[in-house]
Parts: sequence; C-alpha cells; structure tokens
Amino acid sequence: MNRIIPYAITACTIACLIAGSSSCASNSKAIGPVENPAGKQNSRIKSDGASTSQDSTTRDSTMQDSTTQVMTSRPLSLATWVWQTKEVIGDSEQREAVLAFAKASGVSKVYAQLSSSFEEGQEIQQLAAFLQACQAQGLAIEWTAGQPEWALPDNFEDALKAIQIAQRVNSQLAAQGLPGVPAILFDVEPYLLDQWESDQTTLVSNFAELISTLKSAAAAANLEVWWTVPFWLSDLSTQGIGLDAYVLQNSDGIVIMGYRDSPEAVGEVVNHWIDVATPLNRPIVVAIETQCIEPGYTSFCGQTPQDFRKAIDDLWSRLSSKEVIRAIAVHDLDAWRSLMKDTVSTVEE
Repeated sequence: MNRIIPYAITACTIACLIAGSSSCASNSKAIGPVENPAGKQNSRIKSDGASTSQDSTTRDSTMQDSTTQVMTSRPLSLATWVWQTKEVIGDSEQREAVLAFAKASGVSKVYAQLSSSFEEGQEIQQLAAFLQACQAQGLAIEWTAGQPEWALPDNFEDALKAIQIAQRVNSQLAAQGLPGVPAILFDVEPYLLDQWESDQTTLVSNFAELISTLKSAAAAANLEVWWTVPFWLSDLSTQGIGLDAYVLQNSDGIVIMGYRDSPEAVGEVVNHWIDVATPLNRPIVVAIETQCIEPGYTSFCGQTPQDFRKAIDDLWSRLSSKEVIRAIAVHDLDAWRSLMKDTVSTVEE
C-alpha cells in the first residue's frame, strides 16, 4: 500500500513560491504567481515581500494595545509538524524525544503525516501507544497529507483515499477504546505544478472542485477538514469569489503559511485573511518557518533560541486579540529542534 506523503519538493522551492520571489524561475519547474490571474499585483504584498500598506505601523500598534488585556485569558497555543510519523511511532527513542520536546516547548498540537501503513497490525498498535502517550500530556494529534498532483481531477481519488484511510484508522482505534484523530490537514499546493504557469485558471478551478469534494467526504467520515495555504492565495478568485473566501467557506479552518522572518512581517501578510475569516467564523492557525531556506526573509532560521521565543511571544501578542486566530504553528519540529540547538532535549519529571 502506498504511503500518504505531503509533497515531494525542496524546501527552497516552497519558500520561493510562497514568497512570490522572482528567483523562483531558476529554482523550480513551476513558478508561483507573483500577480493574480487578472494581471494585477497583490495590493498588500509586493513581489519582493515588502509591505505596501501605508497604515501598517498604526495597525501594528493598535493590535498590540488591544491585546494587552487578552493575553491573561488567552495563553499562547503552539503547534508543529512531524513528517516522519511512521519512523517516530516505531522507535521508542524518537517517540520520547518528540514528546519531550513538545512538552518542554509548550506545543499542544502536532500535525502528523498520515500513512496507509497505520492500518496494519503492528503499526496500528504503535500508533495507539503513541496517541495514548500524547493524550497523557495533553498533546493533540491531527493528520496532514497531500501532493500537488491531487489538484488534478484524475487524481481526486488519491485525496479521497487519505480520508478513507483516516476513517478506517479511527475505527480501529475506537475498537481499542481510544479516541480517533479528529481532523485532516490537506497540503496540496497546486502552484507547484507545471500547469500553474501554462493554465492557471483551469488549475484554480480544479483546486476549488477538490476543496468542495473533500469537504463533503470528510463530513461523511466524521472528520474535520483543514487546508494549508500560502498567504498570497487571496489574490486569486474562483466561482465569482476570492479563493481565500472559498477555501474558508469549504473547510473547518486553515493553516496559513505566513512565512516571513519577523513578527511584524508575519502579522502584515495574514491581516487580510483575518478580515475574511472573521465574518465566516473560521479559525486560522498562523504558520512560521524555521528551516534554513531561501529567500532568507521567509524563515526564522539563524535566530538564537531566546530571540525566536521572543518573536513567537511578540507575534502572539499581535494576533491573539482576533478571535479567529487559534494558534501559531512552527514548521517543522526537526528544524525547530535544530534552531534550539538541543537546549530543550529532555524534560525532568
């Protein structure tokens, strides 16, 4: 049985496309859109990542002032990704290291890569043991899965299989008296396909169809469906509405890749999504990058552990007054742990 994997591209390609950098042409086959389908440049973010908002300073100070009283009642919520789920649950040393780092770092949710092998006898038992250990320390697990090719109609069935696998795994967990994994976070990223450059309009339409298809399938499987999206997706439209609103309307929430290297810049690129999500009452998790990738302004790589933690706290203070903001997600656990230089390697009982 095939393993469900998120995508098969380089970290450099991801960051380049998310940033809308003109240097993408030399780093990848598919070039992420710097302009929207109508040919108008993003009014909020220039192609080089610089903000065009004239009132950003005022807005930032307002957000900070408005969150002063909120922070006492809304503690920081952190999430992260574990891509090598199969290896982690099968190795006691890796498993304990993940749990220890999550506990010491205050992580309350992990997006774990889904694998079809979890349906098998030995691995379902390993998964069950891992989930029990996570539950014991208050660590929630949600699946993540996806490939760019899933945005093509001929491959919709592969995306639907991820939901079916998650449903069957939950049934096996229930048979052992354990709670299932409640949600699946899709990370499809169609802009990594060659067709994005040659026929973007059709690909966006196909992507929208996939989103609505998976919404119905997930509901039938008693699963929440979330989407990972880059912040610039708000430039695009489908079926007469913005693609940002469409994704929000047809999901239970989104993880927005606000990949920048400062709290101010991250806040700037996600502000529009907050405005769209608020009347729809859809939750947002804001993702930040720690992998050492290019362009450099897309990641917190290279910061000291103290400066990075300060940046997280600063970002939360800027965003937490917005009810739709639920957490900050650090991509990914391995890179985050490397950034911390093993300063948080064990937890004393």
